[in-house]
Amino acid sequence: MPKEKSVKDLASGLPQSEAVRMVLDTFVLNVPDVSGISLTAENVVSAADDGKASWQVGDAIVWVDGTEVRKGKAAVADSMKPDVATHTMVVQRMVPAKPGFVTFIARIAGDPGLGIGLTEDNRISELAEKRPGRNDGRLEVGDFLMIFDGVDVSGGKRTLSEIYDKGRPIHELVVSRQLKPPPQPPIDPKTKKPKPLPPRKPVRFSASVLPTILPADPKAKKGAPPEKQLPIMLDAKHAVTALPPDIDDILIGDVLVSIDGKACSASALKGDAKKIGKLLSEKIDVHILEFDRTPLELTPEDERLLAAIASAPATAPAAAPAAADPTPAAEAGSSTEAPTEGAPAASRLFEVTGWSNSSSTFKPVCQATCSHAFSADLPKSLDLKYIKRSDMPAADLVEWSMPPEGETNRLDALISFFKQHDR
Repeated sequence: MPKEKSVKDLASGLPQSEAVRMVLDTFVLNVPDVSGISLTAENVVSAADDGKASWQVGDAIVWVDGTEVRKGKAAVADSMKPDVATHTMVVQRMVPAKPGFVTFIARIAGDPGLGIGLTEDNRISELAEKRPGRNDGRLEVGDFLMIFDGVDVSGGKRTLSEIYDKGRPIHELVVSRQLKPPPQPPIDPKTKKPKPLPPRKPVRFSASVLPTILPADPKAKKGAPPEKQLPIMLDAKHAVTALPPDIDDILIGDVLVSIDGKACSASALKGDAKKIGKLLSEKIDVHILEFDRTPLELTPEDERLLAAIASAPATAPAAAPAAADPTPAAEAGSSTEAPTEGAPAASRLFEVTGWSNSSSTFKPVCQATCSHAFSADLPKSLDLKYIKRSDMPAADLVEWSMPPEGETNRLDALISFFKQHDR
């Protein structure tokens, strides 16, 4: 039986990706049906016919015709309205980041309204004082409201008064923001030097997270509760460095400050996964995490990329669609499938899947090619197994490599997790 690469070897073989930052995009696909694609129990696309250019393996369907189907909450087919010819699917996909824009999700409780004023094209024009929209802190005047409770409202397609459900306790907003440069310090007229700006207060918000249940420790006492850990990666200052694809309301860089009301001191815990895991009560299934989010602004790297794009001649389409531009001139929520280059005749393209503790099933991780002679005898879908480094020299295992194809964000997250926990 061929042996999978170790975590260390996989990490060393990954392509360098400094120039392409992958982000989770939430967008709308309008389709007549879902024929030609296969879905997992969690409504993630596991296979798509060649003619289904709109879909990609790994796409997660989260809403169908205004019904939430995220993580298999409801079947896609059962949620499609029978009296419509075209069905609205809200889909999540890893795509290259669009310089100068950020898309994020905010889940806000209405009581009954949110206190959000909108222009005709559903751009936020007002956030009323002491109302949920302003109190949440993440929204700003000028943000583009793209999707509301699974309904495409981009560019003013629908008004909130048409679709707002007062009986829904939590409302899901997909928001896109055109980033601005950070404020420049004023110049002191006497010294002619910049004056220091006052520190900018971060926004504090909360998110619900399911923990990762670790395998039972054979050395643990009988009857001991299972060990939990957060499914997110943190640095020593508790800033988020990696996220699984099914967590969509936290951004890279958000700083964890508390778990279920208990403060998480970065100076004491320093991002240690095991120490932080001890704060996760065995009596709580879903944990409430509080984060601080610094202002979302145009970075020097964004400015460099935007300048390069503005000066570059027209080129062929990129290898993967970038996050949609939310400005009214763009077709909001549209998705264009880029042509893919065919693999050499001697190579085979495989779907690689990894085990998900939260769903107890294998989920798509990436695609990979192999031109080894024995690849013809392998199934098209390969389950990624994790082998301890100490087991690598086993005589009955063969070591070989498979370069990943396309986006590797999910593979990167798995590698980060296992490297952090020394597996």
